[in-house]
Amino acid sequence: MSDQNFTAIEAVTRRSLRQGVAVMWRFITGLPSVRYTVLPVLCFMLLASAIPPFFLWLIGQFYSCDLQTSRTHGCSVQILDLFSINVTFQFLGIIALCAALARFSCWVFFEIPGQWSAQALHTRLIAGLARTRTTYFDQHPSGRIINRITSDFGSLRDSGLIAVGDSMNAMIDVACIMVLVTLAHPVGTILALPTLCLFFYTQYYLSLMAQHARAMKGARMGEVIHRLTDLIDGGAIFERYGQLEKLQQRLGRAVRRMLEMSVFKENLDAWGRFWMTAITTSYLFTGFVFVTVAMHQESISIALGAVIMTALMQLAPSFGWLAYSTGELNESVAHAQRVFEIVDLPDEVSQERRDARVVDTARLPTEPLAIEFRNFAMSYRQDTTPIFTDLSLTIPAGKSVGIVGRTGSGKTSLMQSLFRMVYVRGGQIAIGGTSIHDAPIDSVRALFGVVPQDPYLFEGTVRTNLDRDCTIAPERLQAVCARVGFPYPIDNEVHEGGKNFSVGERQLLCLARIMLHNHPYLIMDEPTSSVDTITDTKIQRWIMMDNG
Repeated sequence: MSDQNFTAIEAVTRRSLRQGVAVMWRFITGLPSVRYTVLPVLCFMLLASAIPPFFLWLIGQFYSCDLQTSRTHGCSVQILDLFSINVTFQFLGIIALCAALARFSCWVFFEIPGQWSAQALHTRLIAGLARTRTTYFDQHPSGRIINRITSDFGSLRDSGLIAVGDSMNAMIDVACIMVLVTLAHPVGTILALPTLCLFFYTQYYLSLMAQHARAMKGARMGEVIHRLTDLIDGGAIFERYGQLEKLQQRLGRAVRRMLEMSVFKENLDAWGRFWMTAITTSYLFTGFVFVTVAMHQESISIALGAVIMTALMQLAPSFGWLAYSTGELNESVAHAQRVFEIVDLPDEVSQERRDARVVDTARLPTEPLAIEFRNFAMSYRQDTTPIFTDLSLTIPAGKSVGIVGRTGSGKTSLMQSLFRMVYVRGGQIAIGGTSIHDAPIDSVRALFGVVPQDPYLFEGTVRTNLDRDCTIAPERLQAVCARVGFPYPIDNEVHEGGKNFSVGERQLLCLARIMLHNHPYLIMDEPTSSVDTITDTKIQRWIMMDNG
């Protein structure tokens, strides 16, 4: 790889990491329970890290007193020449209990409420999908969308908060240990800051490289899956043309590249652990030297020296846990970025027009009036070729109008334009002189009842598909079903998509639904294409004479 390409990759990865930090901060501050409890949690973490060394020091002071006197009357201990306390067995027990409660409170007030309030993010995730344009689902595979909703959000909720809490806790542990070292010798204060800077500098670049390595590994894995799919789905065709061996060779090369990237990532992790251990061990050795010299010079007591040495023994695990938790935090950042991509999807109204801001204050008439297309132009994407250009058309009120044409001539596009499911490139659609683009989008769609060519039913019963709110009398529902010729009772089970019904039966159910809700306008896309001749005759008679 050339230096120029490496520099470009490094710049992109740096920008992604900075954006990831902002996204993770947004995730944390967006949780109500965490936003209001972060300060108490920090206090609890500080207490949980500071109390154990203080407890050990008190024990040392306690047993430095006359043993018989301390057991009966306690021991007077001077705190930083400011005040003294009387240390007893009961007091030491209270201190130990406070340390345990502080550690427990960190978990109770941070992770549990955070996971509970993360459900609000799930609601925003679903709302982001619900308000975006239907073209988004054409551009993104459903498997990817489902993965964002389930896998990414689940990982973010379960491990994201834990990674943040563990990182904060480990950082406070390391800081408390370094403060103790400064009590042994002033030089410890001077060395603490460079050690932390070197640690985070190394961790920063390791995160950059690890993030890029994960992306490369994912790409290599995708290539392997693609080759496997070719082999499974098209193996017979490759064999017929004598290309099966070449396909197997390409699969072998893809697997080899994926394994090479996996080995590279493991080597990267190993080097990261080596440098983290080297930094920690260097500071640990220096700290032991300071404590030993301080005790030899009698500038600190043996009890305090023992406490500092005990704390220093925890420095390596604390640094290791800090490195691990920040690595987990980096993984959570990737999940958060993908989740917020959906949360931040633009709503369909703001994306509807290119030339003007959409106004949603107009009120459309509820009675059937003429529909006018005025120099209307639309497309299915913002920057693709328009489907309609300068379309002018008037559909009279109270009339049955048929639109015919070959496949691809624009019949469905005309219907989707009425439902405002397209990008408006120019002109207007008006009902009774009022533009549908100036009215709330829900009120526009409520005007139209639709019988699509391939209807979709929801899991439940016939009744719930006809009346989602269950406010219509069962007798009326059954009567309407009989009127359109639907042969099943309203309590009959409906599978997802209506798979337990034929296409014609689904179309009949859609007709019954239209008759129940009295929409001012009816749009039918070949409503009798999958029914028998007798039912076709009944429906045609209903369309021409009854009109619902």
